Amino acid sequence: MRILFVTGRIAREALREAVEAGGLRPGEYGILVANVDVAAFITSDLLGRLLEENRELVRGFDLVVAPGFTRGSLRELSERLGVKIVKGPRFLQDLPLFLNALREGVEFSPDTPADELIASYRERYERGLLERVWKEAWAKRVFHVGEGESARPVSRVRPLVAAEITFALAHDPSYVVKIARRLREEGADVIVLGGDLEPPKPGRVAEIVGALRSGVSTPIGVDFYHPEEVESALEKGVDMVFVSREEVLRLLVDRGLTDIPLVLTPNALGASPGITGEFVVKLEEVRRRGFKKIIADPVLKPPLMGLLDSLVAYRELRGRLPDTPLLMGAGNVTEFIDADCHGVNALLASIAMEIGVEMLLTTEASAKTRGCVGELVKAVNLASMAWLERRPPKDFNLNLLYLKNKRSRERHGVLPADAVRVGVREPVKMDPRGFFKIWVDRADDCIVLEHYKYGSSTPDAVFCGRDPVSLGREAVSRGLVGLSDHAVYLGSELQKAWIALKLGRDYVQDEELF
Repeated sequence: MRILFVTGRIAREALREAVEAGGLRPGEYGILVANVDVAAFITSDLLGRLLEENRELVRGFDLVVAPGFTRGSLRELSERLGVKIVKGPRFLQDLPLFLNALREGVEFSPDTPADELIASYRERYERGLLERVWKEAWAKRVFHVGEGESARPVSRVRPLVAAEITFALAHDPSYVVKIARRLREEGADVIVLGGDLEPPKPGRVAEIVGALRSGVSTPIGVDFYHPEEVESALEKGVDMVFVSREEVLRLLVDRGLTDIPLVLTPNALGASPGITGEFVVKLEEVRRRGFKKIIADPVLKPPLMGLLDSLVAYRELRGRLPDTPLLMGAGNVTEFIDADCHGVNALLASIAMEIGVEMLLTTEASAKTRGCVGELVKAVNLASMAWLERRPPKDFNLNLLYLKNKRSRERHGVLPADAVRVGVREPVKMDPRGFFKIWVDRADDCIVLEHYKYGSSTPDAVFCGRDPVSLGREAVSRGLVGLSDHAVYLGSELQKAWIALKLGRDYVQDEELF
């Protein structure tokens, strides 16, 4: 198939680069430049005149691709000229995917920009790509964690994401199960129970692990300081152990549990921090004791506290022990830097892929790392797909662009001279029908809307949901809003709560979100 692309003067060379990046060779395509600088200024009428003037050229092509921003339908023009004309993507960056979809038989339209039509194609393509990642991860696994349908492959093709519930023993089993279910829904591959230095609580461990076993379908790991707690967890059937000190390792040796996956750090083995050679020797000693499933954690240091040196240690350890899986504690960075963690996670996942790390551990131990598990899962999936295709982790549907857009789609115009400048108006008047309290329920992942009558300390109506418009409509439909000012205020606050819920940011009614 020979394809003729129409564009403006400015985009000519960029279009050529995008087309050839999409796999077309000279002779398989042509470029027709309209008498405008910007392709977005092309209309169906202008395109018609351009193609009429170049009829002989057009006849040599099987398909004409107009810019996605071309205004008007191209259907009548296509019928008149006897050539298939479709709207391409609005942005050049989408041309390679457009061409790939075209090869696979996707039908494009003379009315709708191609990027709208390929959105579903892109989703299917990425689902298939992620399935390939997992299939290859199983084929190239070193070993697996867990059993049955919940088992996960330990493979550098797609690093596993382990989510640690910090100070798990301080909570009721039902609460731990609730948190673990949320983390699993966000994509965590392994749930890790974090311990503390308080007196040992083997009974609480048994309760929590037992509740998780019956309530969450995912491998379970434990990171406990006390051997008694580890022993209690083993009796309930955990899938992996983070060895915090040599006494825990001795327990495993005494019990003959050499087939359980272990995460080992230099400190746990009595090796000097930062000396890779000594850590390697200690790891080999553990292997000679019969342990078959070792995951080495040379420990990622916080920023400005040895982060670069620790990354070098990971790279060195990977070279010296190419067949030993590595774990990287991403939470050691996200918890120790005051920056939004989704960008940090994206970078750490890409670094982990380059080094060849098989597992990443993270936590949500602070307000600023809410949602960190889901972010890291996305980051790992993005990096794994990009690594499989040997490309940078960009131009996928899957991304971590939460606060900024990849491309600008803002509407631009000229502010008229008679535009009304609106300042801050007087506070909202009290609504005779009552007032609302709004808060965010993190555990149930919803916005809670409570309505009160004046003088009452208990709500007369409570609603919960994730859609701010639907919540507002529900309140209005029940006659709880009597003033238009109050309705505007309610809509504004519900939208703020939704943004806070989505971003993991604190929501405090009547306070600015940013």
